[in-house]
Amino acid sequence: MRKRSTVAALLAAALCSTSLSSQTVESTLQPARKKIGLALGGGGALGLTEIGVLRWLEEHHIPVDGIAGASMGALVGALYATGHTPDDIQQLTSDEVLTKVFRLSNDFNTLNYRRREDRRSAPNYMTIGLKHGISVRNGLLVDAGLNTFLSAQFLSYGDMTSFDQLSVPFRCSATDITEGKPVVFARGSLPESIRASIALPGIFPPVQRDGHTYVDGGVLENLPTQTLKSDLHDDVILAVSMPLRDDSRMS
Repeated sequence: MRKRSTVAALLAAALCSTSLSSQTVESTLQPARKKIGLALGGGGALGLTEIGVLRWLEEHHIPVDGIAGASMGALVGALYATGHTPDDIQQLTSDEVLTKVFRLSNDFNTLNYRRREDRRSAPNYMTIGLKHGISVRNGLLVDAGLNTFLSAQFLSYGDMTSFDQLSVPFRCSATDITEGKPVVFARGSLPESIRASIALPGIFPPVQRDGHTYVDGGVLENLPTQTLKSDLHDDVILAVSMPLRDDSRMS
């Protein structure tokens, strides 16, 4: 009996060793998964449809290893990269919220006496000052609501933030009108970077930073696919762009 038990034990050990060896070989031969990068473009409110793309990717268990966004795509991408689910982003960008974020003027009851008098005597697109007379401001929309929204969502991501350390590595593109070239933010203040990326000329005032003036990333590069390849080194690029529809071509 002892001899049979010894033989059985040796046989079991051999089979276990063979199984482990087979698994090791199989794992060694299996190719590494390719990294998937997601590029999100601008398109104003249409850019919010990119939330549906994120939801579809999650439902089909397709991982996202890097995100690069421009304009509204930068806002959606940053929310996702900081751990918000598609449902979270849907709630944060509801019509009720966006009405407060994207508005023509500040709330009347937040203005001081002089600004209230200016509001009564001049249209929204004009400002009046005692020293500089009448001037047209450089953005149709005020950015107080937008700045408040960005600060609330990204308050903990200050000037020393590396965008590589987010839940999903992230890049935010903007346009440097001082030098006339696209730029990519990979670190720094996340709220300020997003604010620069969605500063559509004539709609929102530009962002001043380190002696440069930045506006909407979609001006020169609306779909930052190259950033995913050269900077984040992703292998497969999924690009989502929602250009404004030209109704003149629909007739």
